[in-house]
Formats: sequence, C-alpha cells, structure tokens
Amino acid sequence: MEDLLFWWLLIVAATLYMASRGGRPSPLLLTYVAGVSSIHVPGVINYLGPADVLSGDFETRLGFEATLAGLTMLLVGALLARTPIKQLELDAGRAERRRVRAAGTAARLNNQALGLLMLVVGVGAYFVAMPIAARIPSMSALVSPLGGLLILGSWFFVWDAAQRRDRKQLALILVLLPLLPASTLLIGGFLGYGVGWMTAILAVIYCFWPRRALFVLASPFIAYLGLSIGAAYFLERTEIREAVWGKAEFAERVDSTLQIVERFEPYSLDNMEHVKVIDDRLNQNFLVGAGIFSHQDGYTGLYFGSTVPVWALVPRVVWPDKPQVGGGLDLVSDFTGIYFVDGTSVGTGHVLEFYMNFGWPGILVGFLALGFVLARLDRMLVEGFRNQDLPAILMAGLVGMALLQPGGNLMEMVVATVGAIVCAKGTTFVVMRYVRRNAERFVARNAPPTPSRLVPVSH
Repeated sequence: MEDLLFWWLLIVAATLYMASRGGRPSPLLLTYVAGVSSIHVPGVINYLGPADVLSGDFETRLGFEATLAGLTMLLVGALLARTPIKQLELDAGRAERRRVRAAGTAARLNNQALGLLMLVVGVGAYFVAMPIAARIPSMSALVSPLGGLLILGSWFFVWDAAQRRDRKQLALILVLLPLLPASTLLIGGFLGYGVGWMTAILAVIYCFWPRRALFVLASPFIAYLGLSIGAAYFLERTEIREAVWGKAEFAERVDSTLQIVERFEPYSLDNMEHVKVIDDRLNQNFLVGAGIFSHQDGYTGLYFGSTVPVWALVPRVVWPDKPQVGGGLDLVSDFTGIYFVDGTSVGTGHVLEFYMNFGWPGILVGFLALGFVLARLDRMLVEGFRNQDLPAILMAGLVGMALLQPGGNLMEMVVATVGAIVCAKGTTFVVMRYVRRNAERFVARNAPPTPSRLVPVSH
C-alpha cells in the first residue's frame, strides 16, 4: 500500500499547489479532494500496521487504485478549465476592473455585515427551517441549499480577515470552528456534516490567507487528531444517536457526546478496536474494489446511467408518489454482492457509482468533468469576492457546496445542484433588495457612492 499512498501524497501536493497558485485559488477543488481522502485514505493507512482484524486487502488496493485514478483525472479536468484562452479573458477582465477601481467607481462592501447576514440565514435554514421543510413535499430540496449560507457567511469573515491581515479575527474563526461538528452532532446525531463544513472553511482560509506554510505544516497533525476523534466517535455513535434521535433532553445529549472525550486516545495501528471501527466506516475502497471484482467476474452488469434517472428531477409536489431520492444501501448491495444489516447507512460514493454506470471510462471521464466544473466554479467564486459580486458568490458557493458530496449518491448530488441553482437565484433577489434598502450597513465607510453589482447604492 505504500506505493499507492505515495501516489496520493503527490495528488495532495499538486492540489495544494493549484489551490494556492497566485491569482487562481481553488477552495472547492481542495475541499473535494480532502473529502474524498477522508473516506478512502484511513482504510489504506490501516494496512501499514499489523491489521490482524482486517480482510479484503485485494479489494481495498483495487478500490484505492480506482480512487487515485479518479483524483488524477479530477486535477486534469481542473487544469483544462485553466486554458490559455480562458486565462487571457480573465486577465483582460482584471485589467478592466483595475481601470474601473482606479477611477473610483466601485463601492466596497462591509464583509463582516454580509457575513453575519449569511450566517444568521444559514443557521436558521439548517437548524430551524429544515426540520419543518422535510414534512412539506419538495420544500427540503429548496431549503436545504440555504444551509450552505452558513459556510458562505464564514467565507466572508475569512475574506475580510485576509484582506485586512487581521490575525485576531482569523484566530477567532479557527477557535470557533469546532462548534460546527459539535452542533450537527448534538442536534442531528451526525458528525460528518460539521466536519465537512469545517473542511470547506479551512480550505478557504488556506486559499485566501497570504501565509500558508503554517497550515501545510499543521495539516498532518490535524488529520491525525481528526482520525483519533473519529475512532472515539464511531465507538460511541450508537449511544449518541439514541439520545439525539430519541429527543432526549439537551443535557443528556451533551453527556452522551462527552463520552467521545472519555473514550478519546491517540489513534494506533496496534489498537485493533481502532483499526476495525475505522475500517468499517472510512474504507470506501473495499466497496469500490468489491464492485469492480463483481463486475469483472460477470456477477453484475453496468447500469449505463440508470442510477441517475430523469424522474428524480420531478418535484414531489407535482408527483406525490415519486420514489424516494437517495439511499445507497440497495444499490451497493446489488452491485457488490455485500449485504448490510437493516438500518445501516451506506453511501455509494462517486468512485463506485461512476464505475457502476460506465466502468473504468466512467471513473476517468466522470472525474474529469467534475474537476472542470469545480475549477470553473472556483474561478467564479474567487472573482466574485474580488469584484464584490454577490450574485456570483451565491451561485458559485451554493452550487459548489452541492457538489461536495464525495461519499453520497450522484442522484442526490444532481437534485441538490438543481435546488442550489434555484435557491441561489432566489436568494440573490431577496438579499440584494435587503442590502439596497440597508446600504448604510453593508457598504464600507468612505466607499465611493457609485453603484457596483454587489451593492447598487444610491444616495
């Protein structure tokens, strides 16, 4: 496995370089690579130790090879999105914006005020509106993307701190980050959502903050700490979810969650309890490898796109009896021949589902296209922050967040992306009107009064 881990390290190094290269940061691409790594790499690292309780090394190796091939094509797709012609267009656009700013015609926004607005709406959407929307047909698909505003709000604070080189504000953001996984665990019983949010914010910090060496040096220690916490969480997850899903009092939920602290100990490859629980939950490679072997041995055929049916885009309010969107247990079981206990949460994952549909070409072309799209969204997002273009930030940010589901199903991702596009347009309309009416709060002091696309100010 050492050779494959070395290949993975090269991919990570290339991603970090692309994400921080001058003028073309790529926070969405970096977040996606980190997300894929979190569900594929720990299961491979386990095989560096005694691994007495593990089996399926052939499946794990083959699955990780497929994952690395996909990530390599992801980076190729991102590079294709940075063609010389597109870069010339980008440079020309920057030159024009510099000329406009030199003439003093661009208003400057108050990033902190906008960030706070996004945070409030995002928190309200995810923690308050979503439980209600889940009971109304088609509403959850529209309300769910609004939870991404919580992340966008944090990005505004990061951008503000980076522009002003405010280390205190950056330190405050870093200190508050653990509240995200803590809140999703206490309220929903899931740690993964909050960890994904943290990853997205850390990726933006890495891309926007001018000094990145400290983040690179600290990343192995953060990853090791996360692996140790993950092992403790998986060992106590059943009790925590019984308290949360059983609507226990908040104090009881906190007590059950604190068991993670009591159970915590540094992750060790010699600790078979650690190794087994991580292999069960963070070794997506085994499922990928088992699926490939199953197909190659003739036990199952390819699906040729049928895992993403067109009917999934029909709103449930129009089609009340529409089959449930999402859920990968039956899909994975049918393709791999591995069956799970009822109630087990199983995500198909992009690597396996691309293979399910079109085999190895599906992995290569699927990740190539995904890398291209993420790179284009990254450019829109970063240019949006630089140009104070709120519509661009909302569109790129919300759609990008919908695509950052490497462990989920493609059908869920497609539905979430369509919902994010609709949500971004609607949110832009509402927020722009609110910002216009409260321009004195959202435009920075001493800003020129001429309208900009973000804050069309009129005095």
